[in-house]
Amino acid sequence: MQSSGLLRKEEVIAYVQSGQPKYDGTKNVRSQGELEDKKDKILSILNLAVSLLYDEVKQRVVDTFSDSTGGRHQYNMLHNDFGSTFCEFEEQVERCNLVAEFVNDVRHCIGKDIPSVGINMDHPKYYSESNWVYIFKTSFLSCKDLVRQMTEVVLPDLIRSAVSLNSEVMDAFGLISQIRGSIDTALEHLVEVEMERASLIELDQNYFFKVGLITEQQLALEEAALKGRDHLSWEEAEELASQEEACRAQLDQLHQTWNQRDVRTSSLLKREADIKNALVSMELHFQSLLGVKEEKELRVLGSKALLAALVKPFFDLESIDNMLSSSGGSFAVPSSKNPSLRNLINSGFPVSEYVWKVGGLLNSHSFFIWKIVVLDSFLDSCIHDVASSVDQNLGFDQLLSVMKKKLEIQLQKHIVQYLKERVAPSLLVWLDKEE
Repeated sequence: MQSSGLLRKEEVIAYVQSGQPKYDGTKNVRSQGELEDKKDKILSILNLAVSLLYDEVKQRVVDTFSDSTGGRHQYNMLHNDFGSTFCEFEEQVERCNLVAEFVNDVRHCIGKDIPSVGINMDHPKYYSESNWVYIFKTSFLSCKDLVRQMTEVVLPDLIRSAVSLNSEVMDAFGLISQIRGSIDTALEHLVEVEMERASLIELDQNYFFKVGLITEQQLALEEAALKGRDHLSWEEAEELASQEEACRAQLDQLHQTWNQRDVRTSSLLKREADIKNALVSMELHFQSLLGVKEEKELRVLGSKALLAALVKPFFDLESIDNMLSSSGGSFAVPSSKNPSLRNLINSGFPVSEYVWKVGGLLNSHSFFIWKIVVLDSFLDSCIHDVASSVDQNLGFDQLLSVMKKKLEIQLQKHIVQYLKERVAPSLLVWLDKEE
């Protein structure tokens, strides 16, 4: 903070207190106006320094997650890269926390309190900290804890369940995969709806321009045919006639599309509602399968206990994600003209793998979809490795050690994706608000 031009809090307070009104029995009284000017000057300097520091933080965050490869998994990095990326991002959030606390303390000391922007201070989670940075700090802790619980708590019992080949356990694995497939289908349809909506918007914006352009071209062709009918060859006359016919066909198609726009819009709204209702039903159905009492060993319970154990590590992070949404960390709605959306559609990979890139289309369903994707890939790797261990004659401890390392890296990739495409953009939005 000192490098950014911020005074130490003690210096600021001493500076203000030096201007507090004093009575020496005669006329040694500071005017209140002069004191207020001094306070305003301090705040002006403070705000400038904070703005500069937040600009630096934003650039560091962008640099941390920038990737020039442009590959499918931009978060595909080695274990050490995950650690450095995570630490760098966490460091920037901690800088924001220190600055926010410093600013709040100074403003409080000089009598310039400001309300916290967009935060529900009645929420029980805010009893310990009163600034927006709390959400981002807690998200890091929850991400770390998610990886730890999945690899140290869930994985051992999951391996035992997979080795047992219990039918109920296999049903639980199959259910996750089935929900993942249904989600992928729903998201594909949702993206199709968004693309068609974009085409309607483009039609509404450019219809009259296109009609004028085609009509002008048609008139020019008719004029050329009329002027040259005495000296044009038969092939040239046929070519002009063919172009005129093409213009008429384009106009007819354009008029027809224009006349159908209201019907298409109504149809799109219904399709979108049906798709989102289907996503709601999937989530409710999944939640209904988690009703099982805890405190029992996974190995003696069925599919419900297994599902409950699998989703438990996500609880804290999901709670923080909900806070992020309710506190203004909204998603950007992708545009069909956005290269990332076009690339997503043409990539051939499931849309669910890019859930945070289309978060604006999904509202509150994004975290549920991401959770299912993480669980599906986790279980798929687990089943594959358990099956392979039979041929390799690996003991339980050996298998656990190998799978723990592999799945830890897999989970870290998902976490970096979450930080890059969900948390980091929200942090940048908050920093813009705070400047």
